[in-house]
Amino acid sequence: MGQIVTFYSYKGGVGRSMSLANVAVLLAGWGHKVLVVDFDLEAPGLENFFARSIDPDLAKENSGVVDLLSDAMATGIWPGIEGWLPNTIEIKLPGSRGHLRLLTAGDRSGSEYFRRVQQLDFREFYAVKQGGVLLEGFRDELKAEFDFVLVDSRTGLTDIGGFCTVQLPDLIVLLFTPTKQALAGGIDIVSRAAKARQRLPFERPVVPVLPVPSRLDVSAEFRLGQQWLDTFARDLADIFADWLPRTMNLRTMLELLKLPHIPFFSYGESLPVLEQGTVDPTGLGYAYETLAALVAHDVEGVETLTSDRTKYVHESSGIFYPSIERTDAEVFVRYSYSGPDESLFREFWSHLSPLMSAGVSVIEANTLTPRAEWVNMIPSSAIVVLLVSADYLALKDAIKAELPALVAAAERGLRIFPVIVRKCLWEPPLAKFQVVNPKSPIASEKDRDSAWTAVVKKIAQAVGERY
Repeated sequence: MGQIVTFYSYKGGVGRSMSLANVAVLLAGWGHKVLVVDFDLEAPGLENFFARSIDPDLAKENSGVVDLLSDAMATGIWPGIEGWLPNTIEIKLPGSRGHLRLLTAGDRSGSEYFRRVQQLDFREFYAVKQGGVLLEGFRDELKAEFDFVLVDSRTGLTDIGGFCTVQLPDLIVLLFTPTKQALAGGIDIVSRAAKARQRLPFERPVVPVLPVPSRLDVSAEFRLGQQWLDTFARDLADIFADWLPRTMNLRTMLELLKLPHIPFFSYGESLPVLEQGTVDPTGLGYAYETLAALVAHDVEGVETLTSDRTKYVHESSGIFYPSIERTDAEVFVRYSYSGPDESLFREFWSHLSPLMSAGVSVIEANTLTPRAEWVNMIPSSAIVVLLVSADYLALKDAIKAELPALVAAAERGLRIFPVIVRKCLWEPPLAKFQVVNPKSPIASEKDRDSAWTAVVKKIAQAVGERY
């Protein structure tokens, strides 16, 4: 069964929707099946974060949450998964191993939307038309269909916000800025939700709350930032006690969870995990990656997060974690400039991320020089990966100069891994090398992700042996 995660903030302007969108992109990129749901009915717009993949204006014309709730309140019938799943919008992400879909707040193409929002009566729905039972069925459908459902909840104290924090979630991500109102209000709401959950006619385990301090400018105002983190640690102790091991330092956890204030990303709807990446420890992308890993782990195993964050992140995605003690390893990748080989290289590059996160330098050998001289530019301790196709073998001087130079370098200790990416007559020119996949070109594999993972495992093993 999947996990439903509600992103909630007592006040607006804390970066709640932005956090949800970036975590969704990471979870989908790691291979999970993810749905994002816009329950912020009075201020919708989650689709704008995905403008690079979908047309936000067209997305606003899709039926969504308001349409489903209005019809259910009018008829007392829930349409079932066949009634809402077709209205979700696929969001295609470059290099993603999983799937991401969006269920919008509802059809906003005309003037009816906000009238329908104002007419939603949850109290009557629950009391008269068994709304709790109907929405519990919706919850079951969500969990059966997706690995992760990320819900963007309305701020403040509202009926729809109550549904998102009481009946719906398996985990609540509570975002707040360094203000007393945002912190105290958020704590009050999740405390009320915990008490209300005990009165539900449905079985519910304890729903952990993951507090996330947002928009902290600890670099410019270091002392003030530290004072606020001390305040957070004191006021949130009871909330953390539900899931944080006693051996863990709460203050350390808050340092890991805080979202830094980056002015550049304060304008418009941004996805720093794609625009900035997740490597810079001071960046927003890095912070979102930590948050996504905690969500993926259901806030378990946090000891590993503090001792080996890279391992914790890669365990979140199901990607193997290479055991590499040194961080000066170098891997050079060579391929042809043809379109098909270029796209296969990009796939390979994505799968090399565990190595790069572990400190291995991965270098695109094509950028050095198109001639065979590049072989003499690299140390014999390095590892070379050749992405072989007919186009690679047809490169100028490939057979006459480059491959003989690689043979000579191999005799001096250079490790060379030829990978057949497209079917070709490779055997004569590569006879002196041990080809990684002699019988199954990558492009011919039905499951290319598994094929690339097997290749990277062999490279990681060689890196571990050499370094």
